[in-house]
Amino acid sequence: MHYYSKLADVVDACRKFHDNSRDQLTAETLEGRRRLADWIRKFHRECGTLTPQVEQALERLNEERCLLLMTAHQPNLFAYGGVFRKATLNHVLAGTLSVLLDVPVVSFFGLADQDFTDDRWIKSALLPDVERRNATLELRMPLPDRIMLNKTPKPSETILNRWRQDIQNWIHCKTKSIAELAGVQLDESVYLGNLGQLWSVVTDSYDKAENCADFNAFIISQIINATWEYDTLFCRFSECQRIFKQEFSSLIDRFWDYSEAVRGAEERSRTDGGGVHGDEHQTIPVWYHCECGSKARLTAIDTKRGIVGHGDCLVCGKQFEIDFSLESRIWNDLSRVSARALVMPLVFFGGLRVCGYVGGAGGRE
Repeated sequence: MHYYSKLADVVDACRKFHDNSRDQLTAETLEGRRRLADWIRKFHRECGTLTPQVEQALERLNEERCLLLMTAHQPNLFAYGGVFRKATLNHVLAGTLSVLLDVPVVSFFGLADQDFTDDRWIKSALLPDVERRNATLELRMPLPDRIMLNKTPKPSETILNRWRQDIQNWIHCKTKSIAELAGVQLDESVYLGNLGQLWSVVTDSYDKAENCADFNAFIISQIINATWEYDTLFCRFSECQRIFKQEFSSLIDRFWDYSEAVRGAEERSRTDGGGVHGDEHQTIPVWYHCECGSKARLTAIDTKRGIVGHGDCLVCGKQFEIDFSLESRIWNDLSRVSARALVMPLVFFGGLRVCGYVGGAGGRE
């Protein structure tokens, strides 16, 4: 995998990838993209962002010459700029490649809605405020630890109203302070009007969402698809990962080759810093979902019938012994498993022939 810092370099890399793989879209890949389109359409219907631009992108996705660009992120609370920069770069890259190569190009955004609630930015958002401790105003949503985000209820209306009141007070105090310090007149109503526009998105997303993951994700999609009118295609990982039966089963079938490669990454991490740590090479490359809403990390054991995973739920402690042999019933219902972060690109790239991926700095190692 290579990393690029300039748009021209990214465009050139994607062009070379296209030139080398234009005849490699198999019937299985095209079927996978068709099934992906079904899950994408479901998300946008439920979010209220099945716009004409999104409809056109879905049509392009089903074309045999289509290039697929991907990015992904957890559905954060009032997502910070980096999340939107990912979508923006993907959108710009898609437009540039479409003109350069004269082929249909689609920008896809995967929503990691099965990630744990522990991540700070899933449950909090910051506004700058030099008059407060730590120079920030924090909007925070109380969430349980180590529960999947899509198994967590959306915030109460009381919390939602408190956030709006906190932001209104913040606007009032900041405009007053700036006006006094700078000796200028500031029209507070302009900023309150902006807040009103944002809050109409927030309340609409809140009304449509069934859980915390969708509440956050719907806000992101409504800004990108409805306000900015991007044709970015959104989909929940919890739904679209079900199409990758072949990719998941192949990973398990070649688990010891995968394990050896991960072991090498662990060795490099110990000497270079960052990257893969611990005993990841012994871990089944998928999480197993517990009925309590959390997940179990499974250690691989080789048996006569194939790979078996052993592990405990991280919250309730329930013990699992899961058969991952090719004959296992686990492959009939992939809703109970999800890709660990390390293998997510292997699954999506292999199953959908992704041409380029826009990631964050944190995932580089």
